[in-house]
Amino acid sequence: MIVLAVARSSLLMLFPSDPSDWLAFAMRIKWTLLSTLLCAATACVVANLGRFRGKRLIALLLTFAAFAFIFVTFRDLTGREMLVTLLGSEDDGIAEKAYRELRNQAPSIWLLARINDRNEESNVRFYLARMLATNSESVERQNEFIGRINSDRITPRFFAANAFNGEAAIIPAPFTTRDVALYFGSKTELRVSP
Repeated sequence: MIVLAVARSSLLMLFPSDPSDWLAFAMRIKWTLLSTLLCAATACVVANLGRFRGKRLIALLLTFAAFAFIFVTFRDLTGREMLVTLLGSEDDGIAEKAYRELRNQAPSIWLLARINDRNEESNVRFYLARMLATNSESVERQNEFIGRINSDRITPRFFAANAFNGEAAIIPAPFTTRDVALYFGSKTELRVSP
């Protein structure tokens, strides 16, 4: 019974029940899907070149390499993108689970690019700025990344508090993505000048 409960909660994390989460995810990975299809088409062309005598092994190796690249890229990008999509979910429990999963996978340079992307939702940018500020890199490296965050004003709208957004009300409003990182960075004893 416990195994079924754990499996069900894992499936809910990977496959959200809210249709708007699926739509947001599809819009987020449209370029990944397109590039994956392009790589697959290239692999098929290379495989057909192998029909010529003496080049079958080379074509087979190139096809295998292309499919391995497609698999790894698609798995990494869609997994991380699904988690970022779920950070913006209306269900704060799902957003909290996504945060816990993503903080172990996301490098600081990737987080910085996503935080500075003005097309991201405010809730997502809030979570990512918090994640960057509490990342386990060296203090000097964290100071560098926090210093490179744009001071874009955000207005996160959380429906309920969870373990990672509960302190949003404490930060003086209106606040920016850099304010969020500085607030949580100071809690982890980083010293960054604004």
